Amino acid sequence: MNKLFFSVIFVFFIMGCKRANDGEGIDSFSGQVKVTEFDSIIVHGEILCSGVSCLRSYKNYLVLQNKNADKALLFVNKENGKIDYAWGTIGRASNEFSDFGVNFSIYNDSLCFMDISQRKMIFSPIDKILSGENNFPIRKEQCPITAEFRPNQFCVVDGKKVLLGCFENERYGVLDGKNNILKTNSNYPFDVGTVKGIYKGTVFQGKIVPNDKRFAIFTLSSDIFELYESTADSIRLLYHSPGRYIPAYTDDAGRYRLVTSRNIKGIIDLATHESGVFLLYSDTPQREYRDEGSKIVLHYSWEGEKIRKYILPHYCKKICADRKMLFCLSEDENTAQYKIYKFPYE
Repeated sequence: MNKLFFSVIFVFFIMGCKRANDGEGIDSFSGQVKVTEFDSIIVHGEILCSGVSCLRSYKNYLVLQNKNADKALLFVNKENGKIDYAWGTIGRASNEFSDFGVNFSIYNDSLCFMDISQRKMIFSPIDKILSGENNFPIRKEQCPITAEFRPNQFCVVDGKKVLLGCFENERYGVLDGKNNILKTNSNYPFDVGTVKGIYKGTVFQGKIVPNDKRFAIFTLSSDIFELYESTADSIRLLYHSPGRYIPAYTDDAGRYRLVTSRNIKGIIDLATHESGVFLLYSDTPQREYRDEGSKIVLHYSWEGEKIRKYILPHYCKKICADRKMLFCLSEDENTAQYKIYKFPYE
């Protein structure tokens, strides 16, 4: 595979990265709001909604990635909670897939996700889905996979494909317009200890969330998140959190395993919008966490400035935002019913 060079500017090397005091947690805010006024809708429809792993906003809809049902992606009306459209099945037909990856995003009115088993980057036009069509052209691009380059998710940022997964020498990957691998010289913004090569991506797993020319990466089981901006010929690190809770692991002769008893739940989900990011966060130790989600949402600017800490009325598991509203997905443990709380943010 021909590798090209793509420059990455790290602000913390060149200018000194903007970061909070090392003794201050990412959830330490001077401005705190207890949310008492909000609207709520119950997700309902003929399609079973179960095991929601990702939540995104698209125009009048919330798009849910549905892991445990026949249809993988559900379009939920923001006003009434009704599932108006459902799309995406597992199978071998032209418009079916082996899997829908660990994450999805929306770019140029298309759903973007990785069919990991088939090593394909998928771009499915949303207008065709909403029209009710069953068979329509779907763009499928071969994702380059090598011994040193093993992504499991991607998004499009400023026209560039940015990928997350397991990479020998880099934090994330970038592809050019012909899907050639570009060298980024990107690094993890924390001490990875004895973990080497592609194993960094298996120990320090995360997710990537885009917003136009910017994107965010957060690391699971930690309080670590990174904010980036794309320019014509570079990707610039705007901010990274101090990382008080780097995932703890054991190293048994190169066999790595996270240590649940020493890790926190950390960042559960992250949502982006034009002027900043929201973090659904819990500092509950993993051994005490009961998969209830969190009531804490942290609002940061893209430059890493703390804007506001929201205390939600109920535990929520996923979040997303549009230009005005924050949407929080909650699950009733007794009925397995999903409810979405929404309120305006400042």
